[in-house]
Amino acid sequence: MAGIQSLVGVTVLTLAMQAVWTVVGPKPPPIIVHDLRYEDGYIVQDRTITSDGPFKAIWSSEILNKATGDIVQGCTGSGVWDYEAGHKAPRIPLAEWVGNAACDLGPGVYIPIASYSAGEFHMIARGDEFDVAR
Repeated sequence: MAGIQSLVGVTVLTLAMQAVWTVVGPKPPPIIVHDLRYEDGYIVQDRTITSDGPFKAIWSSEILNKATGDIVQGCTGSGVWDYEAGHKAPRIPLAEWVGNAACDLGPGVYIPIASYSAGEFHMIARGDEFDVAR
């Protein structure tokens, strides 16, 4: 009987501690970028918004030339966006993703970079290298 009471007590205590941790524990960042990659003229931005509602953030994006370490001229942009809560992996045309219709990549190896800011929150996501051949 004492063993059962101990097991019940430990279970109740564990559940109570989990409930407290959910309230006072660290919150996940408002946006998590799982993957950022280039596919045939598109950027796939696999992300999760962890808020209960839309997450309004200032975004910026750029394409880095791996060989030179420089940002590709015309392939950088910024703006403000209301990101819907939940997981999405939109496929966005490159020029739209950087917010600049002048973005045109010649042959080379590139890296997509995105940043997000809202209040004190700031994060940078660096994507996979990709090769453009013509």
